[in-house]
Parts: sequence; structure tokens; C-alpha cells
Amino acid sequence: MRAVYATWGIIPFEAKPRAPNIRKFLTMIPLFFVRLRQIVSRARMAWPAVLPVAGLTASYTSLAAPGISLEQAWMAAEQRSESIADQEEQVAQAGERYRQAIGSVLPSINAVASRTRQDKSAGIAYPREQHTTKLTLTQPLFRGFREYEGISQLRDLKEAQAETSEAAKKALRSDVAQAFFAILSNEKDLANLSAELRACEQRVKDLRDRIRIGRSRETEVLSVESSAVALQAQQAQIRGVLAANRELFTFLTGLAPDSTLNDTENPRTPTGPVQSWLSKIDERPEIKANVLRDEAATTGVRMAREAHLPTIDLNGNYYLDRSGPQNDVKWDATLAVTLPVFAGGTTVSKTREAASQKAQAGLALARARRAAEQEIRTLHAAVNADAEQVTLLSKALEISSRNVERLKKEYQTGLANNLEVLQAITNQAETARALDKARYVHKFDSVKLLLASQSSNESRNPAVKGN
Repeated sequence: MRAVYATWGIIPFEAKPRAPNIRKFLTMIPLFFVRLRQIVSRARMAWPAVLPVAGLTASYTSLAAPGISLEQAWMAAEQRSESIADQEEQVAQAGERYRQAIGSVLPSINAVASRTRQDKSAGIAYPREQHTTKLTLTQPLFRGFREYEGISQLRDLKEAQAETSEAAKKALRSDVAQAFFAILSNEKDLANLSAELRACEQRVKDLRDRIRIGRSRETEVLSVESSAVALQAQQAQIRGVLAANRELFTFLTGLAPDSTLNDTENPRTPTGPVQSWLSKIDERPEIKANVLRDEAATTGVRMAREAHLPTIDLNGNYYLDRSGPQNDVKWDATLAVTLPVFAGGTTVSKTREAASQKAQAGLALARARRAAEQEIRTLHAAVNADAEQVTLLSKALEISSRNVERLKKEYQTGLANNLEVLQAITNQAETARALDKARYVHKFDSVKLLLASQSSNESRNPAVKGN
């Protein structure tokens, strides 16, 4: 009987109708894991800032992608950005201040040990040396509700700081997207110029063939060669711009300057009237942050006013060791009521200051809403204009391509001259370049509009790809 051979993923093995070779199978197990480690290692080297360490499914999915996607660039940028790390530290600090406020309404217990030595004078009933060891408890009972208002205020500020952190991430994603699509646009522009140069070279070759038979002049060749040199100059300029954009991309993401970017990015095309986009303004993280700060400022006004109210504290002592006439007293408790009578006008001044801060927070909220509305209206108009421009340039490219083919045929029969053909070729190439630039501008504006309208939850899980 003929042997049947099969291959499973990494290790080929021989399947024959005979008893299994256990020893051979056991020797294959280490080879399997060695090979598996090599694959994972290569994947991590190819995408060091993108691929997760765990999860082979995610690794193989990333390997299949033709370059770095926009979402992967965002992930790398957020991991690298010092500004985002600083925002996260501020969120952590706000959380600790909130916990401190909660702790302020809880009792405090301290252990106190003291030893006193005094001058022994006549008539003093207390011994010359005294020592005390005790546990003290202090429980705030009433602070004019300021302690609970303070907890509410710090909770709002903690949440506002978290929203501010999300807003910073959105701004970073916009910067990364701008560099991402600028690189792709520059690379496409260079490719178009290279194609135009090849067309010029072919044109020169055709003209020299015609010169040999006396149907063209040397000046026609010089015109095409002059255009070719001008195209090379444009290439040099665009290469410089591309290098600058790649350095910016590396600065933002930490990825290598020569990283291959995924040119198949197809962001969702924003649709619908502008009002449908404006309705999402209050869900933007920067708006929510300003709303929370406005609420915190309102709470601050109440806290300042409540400083006029009395405070009540409970203080207790439990004596573990005590000398002197009161050595038999094991504990005592004190209920202290403090009524503010006059503080030099500071309480009234703090109330006015808090009211001014409340007005300032309201102005910041109104300004943020107006800026968000203006941004969405501008981007919505830009996206629609970009889409119309892409459509018209596509038609223009189709017409110019037909014109070039027609003029080439007419040139062969003498109905058109070389200048007309050269101008038509240049017009076709410039239209193609303008179309590609418009497409990338449309992609970038679409991403910006999607980012501008994202809520806080959507910002934490960004997705801009189309179906």
C-alpha cells in the first residue's frame, strides 16, 4: 500500500496504516514549540508596537495586513505619548483626592504617649513627673454639609479629568491621522510623477524615431526633456516633504520612519444632515469635562456659603496608662460645637470668589460648545466638498485620458502637433495627481469628522473603517 503524507501547519508527519511511533511523536513536540516561537518572534519584530504579546489569533491577523493600519498607529502613539501618560497621572491624582475627601468624614484614631517633667514648687498637688498613654478618636459630626459637598465636587472633578484625558487622545489621533494620510498622499504623488516621467521617456523615444524619418524636429524632443527635468525637480521637493512627514509620524508613534503604511484604509463616509452630527455634541469628552467642571463650580458656591454654619465634632480619649490624681479615669468624651461669628470677611469673600469661578466655568462650557459646533459644521462642509471634488476630478481624468489617446492618433496623421500632445499628457497627469490628493484629503476630513463627533465611549474604542 502506498504511503499517505499529510502536512499540519508547521510539522510534516507521515500517516501510514501501521502502529503509531510514540517515540517519534514525542520528539516532534519540542520541534513544534520551537517553530511556534519563531513565528511569534518574527511577527513581534515586524510589528513591535502593534502586535499583542498574547493571543496568536491577533498576531496572525496582523501579519495578514499589508502594512500598519491607522488604528495600529493610534495604539502605538497612545503608548508612546508623554502627554497621554501625563493625563493619566492627573486622572490618578484626581482619584486620590476624591478618596481623601471620603476619608475626611470618617473618624480618625491616634495613639498618643507623653511624659511631662515640671518644677516641683510648694503647693502643687500634681507629681513632678507625669506620663500618659492614650487612644484618641475624632469624629466630625457636622460641618455645614461642606464635607459631603466636597466629596461630590471632587467626584465631578475626577470624572472631568478622565474626560479631558479622552479629549487629549482624540487630539493625538487627529495628529496621527494627518501624518498618516500625508505620507500616503506623498508616496502616491511620487508614484504619479514616476509614471509621468516614464511617459515622457517613451515620448522622447517616439520623437527620436520620427526625427530619423524626418517627421519631427529636435526642438520637440527638447520640450519633452525640459518637462521631464521639471518633473524631477517636483519629485525632489515631494521627497523632502515626505521625509518630514515620516519623521513627524515617527515622533508621534515611535514606529520606524520607513514603516509601510496600509494604503487600503477606507474610513466610513460620513452621511446625513449636519444636524444629526450636531446632536452628538454633548457626548464629546471635552464638552462632558466642561459640564462636570461647571457642576463642580456650582458645588463650590454652596460649600463657600455653608462655611457660615456651625460645626460639631466628637472627641474621645481612652487612657491606657495615666499618672496623677486622674489615674483612675479611663476615658472621657467631648462634644464640641463651634459657631463662626466673625472671620474678617473672609467667608463672604470666598463666597464671591466661588461665584466668580462658577461664572467662569459657565463661560468655558459655552465656548467649548460653540467651538465644537463650528468644528463639526466646518468638517461636514469640507467632507461634502471633498466628495464632490473627487467625483468631478474622476470625470475630468476620464475625459483627459480620452483626449490624450485622440491627440496621439491625430499626431500620427499630422492633424495635431507635438505641443498639443504634450499639453494633453501634462493635463492628464496633473488631473490624476489632483484626484489622488483629493481622495486622501477626503479620507482625512472624514476621519476628523468621525473623531469630532465621537462620544466618550466611542473614543475609548475608536473605529473609523468602512464596511
